[in-house]
Amino acid sequence: MATNLYSEVQSLITLLDDSSDVVAKLARKRLVELGVAAYPILLDTYLDYSGIEIKEILHKIMRDIRLNRLEKEIISLRDNMDLSELERLAFRIAQLEYPSLNIFSYKMQLDQISVKIRDYVTINSSKLELIQGINWYLYNKFGLVPNRSNYYDPQNSYLNRVLDRKKGIPVTLSLVYMLVAERLGFRLSGVGLPGHFLLTDMNNPGKFYLDAYNEGKLISRYDCEKIVERAGVTFEDKYLKPVGTREILSRILRNLMFAFKQEENDEQKSFYENLVNLVEN
Repeated sequence: MATNLYSEVQSLITLLDDSSDVVAKLARKRLVELGVAAYPILLDTYLDYSGIEIKEILHKIMRDIRLNRLEKEIISLRDNMDLSELERLAFRIAQLEYPSLNIFSYKMQLDQISVKIRDYVTINSSKLELIQGINWYLYNKFGLVPNRSNYYDPQNSYLNRVLDRKKGIPVTLSLVYMLVAERLGFRLSGVGLPGHFLLTDMNNPGKFYLDAYNEGKLISRYDCEKIVERAGVTFEDKYLKPVGTREILSRILRNLMFAFKQEENDEQKSFYENLVNLVEN
């Protein structure tokens, strides 16, 4: 069966540049229909192929396959998504642009970061001590920084690139912080202010507000009010309510949508806009 699949995929790939547009489109459609089963074969061919035109077509086919899987996962999880599922979906989004991304290796990197932070905390550490330990490692050892110079770079919203480049925007730096803290048994929730994103204690929301974009600094309610006002919005208590994983996923996708709008890339903007609608509706 595997041999038959391999032969079919390779035969279809040879038809992608057929002189007949109808034949080429049918070949592409069939490859997308074969889905995840065909993906490893397509990826190997993509990585080895030198022809730019076919390489671009293969990239789009693989993206369509990944998109179909992502859409199904979003529909399945959007009403009841835990943090580990949000983590997976964030990497799935990144896979749309980075086809060879290995999710397991990045999960291992987050595991390793949390293990190293244990050198700075103990099992009896208070939450403040945990925050201090996480901050010390993430910002001083690992080197996580805000990307202030190129805030609207789409790479700031792809979780793999945030970890690779060690820079991002408020929501993705907050997500990294949440994922590391969760591995240490410290559960955080997001706080989606207009124009900024913070974290708070899941079990005692409002006890503190943590700004992962500014080296994990703890800020007050008054500081939050000023952030909202600087965004040109009248402050309301609702802005301090913790947001769920669905809202965080939507925010990441909205940032991508806006980033590609800034680049005047209407195709990519529309692509992520459709995913936003899928998450929110």
